Amino acid sequence: MSAHTRADSGFARFSQGFTLIEVLVVVAIIGILAALAGSAMYQWKRRVSGRSAAIELQSALDRARQTAFDRGDVWVIVYPTLGREEGASAGAYFLFDDPNLEFGLGDMPAGRARYSTFDPTDRATMSSTAGLGRLLAEVYLDDDTSRTTRFAELVQASKSMPPPFDTLVDSGCSFCSGDPARGAIAFGSDGSARFLDGDGNQTAARSAALGLFDKSLGRQSVYYGIAAPTGFLMMQRQ
Repeated sequence: MSAHTRADSGFARFSQGFTLIEVLVVVAIIGILAALAGSAMYQWKRRVSGRSAAIELQSALDRARQTAFDRGDVWVIVYPTLGREEGASAGAYFLFDDPNLEFGLGDMPAGRARYSTFDPTDRATMSSTAGLGRLLAEVYLDDDTSRTTRFAELVQASKSMPPPFDTLVDSGCSFCSGDPARGAIAFGSDGSARFLDGDGNQTAARSAALGLFDKSLGRQSVYYGIAAPTGFLMMQRQ
C-alpha cells in the first residue's frame, strides 16, 4: 500500500466525525444550559423591575420636592389601585406642576386641570396652557411586564422607623380615600408638604406613608414616609 493510500485511509477514519449519541448528548447539555440561563435571566429581570419601580418612585418624590422650590406647588397624585389596562390594579401616580397654586381650587374654569376633577383617562384636561400648570410625569406600575410591583399595605413597616413615621398606620397610601381610592401630596415652595384625601380635603396628619410591594422580592418591599413640615422623605426596605 502506498503512502498516499495509507493517508487517505487515515483521513477517512478521522472524517467519520461524532456519533449520533454524542451529538444528542451535546444537544441535551446545550438545552439544559439554555434553560438554566433563561430562568436565571427571568428571575434577574423580575428583581431588577422591583428595584427599578422603588427607585423611580423615590426619584419622582424627590423631583416633585425639588421642583417646588423653584416653581411653586408640585403635586404627586396617587391612585393605589388604578391600572392602565382594564382589570389591572397595581396602582399609578402622576406629577403635576402648579406654579399659580390653582390646581387645588374647586372653582377653576371648565377645561382647566384641577385636582377635584382630575381624570387620568381624559387627555384633553391632563395639562393646561403654559404657566397654568402641566403634567410632568405619569407612571403606571402595571407597565412593568413582569406584573409584580404594586402599591400595598406593608405589615409592621413603620414600627422600626424613627419619629414621626413610627406612629403611621401601615398602608399602601395612608392619605388616600374614595372609590377608586386616590390621594395627593402637594409639595410647596417653602419645603413643606401637605396631604389631601380623595375629595381634596387636607388631612391633619403631620406625616404620611406610601407602601410599595414587589412579590418577586419577597419581604424586601419598600416603605416611604413623608413629613409635612419639611417635606422630608425617608425610605426603608423591609
